[in-house]
Amino acid sequence: MSSSLKIEDRFYKINRICLKFLGIWPYQNSTKWTRVQTTIIRCMYLSGIFIQLGVFITHECNLDILVDVLSFTFPAIFILLMYSIFYYNIDTFKELFESIYHDWKIFNTKAELAIINDYANTVKLFTQFFSTFTCIAMIVTTMIHVIPITLDMILPLNESREQGTHLMVEYFIDPSKYHILIVSHLTLYICLGAIGVMAIALTFLSFGFHSCALLKLTNYHVKIMMDQTVLQTPSPRKEQVIYERIVFAIAVHRRALQFCKQFVLSLETWFFVITIIGVLSLSINIFRMLKAITVYNSAIDVFIPCVLVFVHFCFMFFGNQIGQNITDHTTDIFNTIYQLPWYTANLNIQKLLLFLLLKGSKTFYVTLDGLIKVSYECFTTLTTSSISYFTVIYSFQ
Repeated sequence: MSSSLKIEDRFYKINRICLKFLGIWPYQNSTKWTRVQTTIIRCMYLSGIFIQLGVFITHECNLDILVDVLSFTFPAIFILLMYSIFYYNIDTFKELFESIYHDWKIFNTKAELAIINDYANTVKLFTQFFSTFTCIAMIVTTMIHVIPITLDMILPLNESREQGTHLMVEYFIDPSKYHILIVSHLTLYICLGAIGVMAIALTFLSFGFHSCALLKLTNYHVKIMMDQTVLQTPSPRKEQVIYERIVFAIAVHRRALQFCKQFVLSLETWFFVITIIGVLSLSINIFRMLKAITVYNSAIDVFIPCVLVFVHFCFMFFGNQIGQNITDHTTDIFNTIYQLPWYTANLNIQKLLLFLLLKGSKTFYVTLDGLIKVSYECFTTLTTSSISYFTVIYSFQ
């Protein structure tokens, strides 16, 4: 386990800290406190949804209020879904982490470790960037909402202060009577939501990049399958070495696809709902951003929808980019096999290489629910759908 801790500290330290804070780190002991912790966090996520929807109890529904409410409600539902995915599949994700730690042990040559390190360092850079971005966005968003409420309590004015982004809780609860309740709930909800989405999304990104690393390792072993050192080896030792390398390359490729399949299966049950929520949420927030830019004069009102739209595009793009990268890596393996000097091998090896070529001739795609291929094409489709729904909403204005 010491080697696992070293890998965690090098590449997954931020993930571990955030997931422990949320009570869903796979190696965290399941105690009474952990169960209480996860229950409180889920209740907080649910309260964010109920408070938003509570507006419709006290106010008559119109397009402005509907857009304001749903622009926060859909992201709140998305946060709850992301947390639920990890919470209910925690054993699966523990197995995925175990597979990663095991791979660091079995691939121990300099070239193999360089490939795994390269992808792990890429994930680390993504984690550092998005952690910094999340912290800044979280602090700014909290200040935008909390400072006016706090000033109303410390230095009250005869007129209401600009709250920014039309805080939904103000429609449902009178801020003048419940300052502490609003400030504490809002601050905690923003922090939990931002930390939860960031940590879980980056963990998913880590699994995706590790799948790519395994496919890259497969490509590496295919390349050295018939390199010059092997071709210069006298027979029958040459044929034996080639057979051994083919078997190992196939084993690595199989391990990569199994890892990818195990990860995808944990998302399939939720994917349809997440896709619908994500597309609708992006449409609503694009409309809100446009309204903020064209109608509101305050930079505060523009900041929140811009951040939300940016986060939506990041989720859609990087999620589909991982699927596209897996497809591209699989295609590279086929191209590498095709370029091997197969004509120098004996007939049995040529037949085996032909079998691998036939097996790799069909493009591999990561599919969810058997409906959507995770790729750049899928990103384009989702973005187009969001813009189409935005156009429909805009036509009702």
